[in-house]
Amino acid sequence: RIDSIVELTDIPENLPKGLKGKRAFCTVYDAHDAEKVAIPMLTINDSIPFTYPVETKEHRMLLALQEKPDGLELTVQKHSSMEKDMLILTAQVFPQINVLWIGCLIMVIGTTMAIRHRIKLARNK
Repeated sequence: RIDSIVELTDIPENLPKGLKGKRAFCTVYDAHDAEKVAIPMLTINDSIPFTYPVETKEHRMLLALQEKPDGLELTVQKHSSMEKDMLILTAQVFPQINVLWIGCLIMVIGTTMAIRHRIKLARNK
């Protein structure tokens, strides 16, 4: 809800000439609580609007207000911290995987036996 709109009179001198600004005081409601937010609106020479999004603390949203010829336009965006990263995993079951592991075990045992046999032959010479 927009509570009031106030004309800005103290615009810094380092900003472009012809800059006009307003500040809208809004209240953002949800089912449990309300939060007061001040949203600035800036225009240069009544033609080029600049949006300046403001982050709400409780609701974690970005709000921007822009003045149009037919009224006001409120832009609401989710804050980037509210977006969750998604990781997709797939699990596959291979029914004969035990045969592979038995084969690996037999190869390790065979390699160990071959090494021991070569060591015995080298000692006997």
